[in-house]
Amino acid sequence: MANEPAKKDVILTGVREVDEKLGGGIPLGSLGLIEGEPDTGKSVLSQHFTYGALTSVQTSVAYYTTENTVKSLIAQMDSLSLYTLD
Repeated sequence: MANEPAKKDVILTGVREVDEKLGGGIPLGSLGLIEGEPDTGKSVLSQHFTYGALTSVQTSVAYYTTENTVKSLIAQMDSLSLYTLD
């Protein structure tokens, strides 16, 4: 597919269906906003994006949240099998 970004130029979310809807993944260097009603999965989606960036392109990630401490964010990601401490 000519319009799909090269695999190295995208962040994979780890969720095949989401990556396909995004045209193969999230383009590196892009900026996005995730918004929605409470309890609709914004945090879980953000955590998958973060994990994808850490594992698919092995880059550092800045994650800003007002809802978690560092420990609670790591615990929440661990509960989703998204292990980030290594």
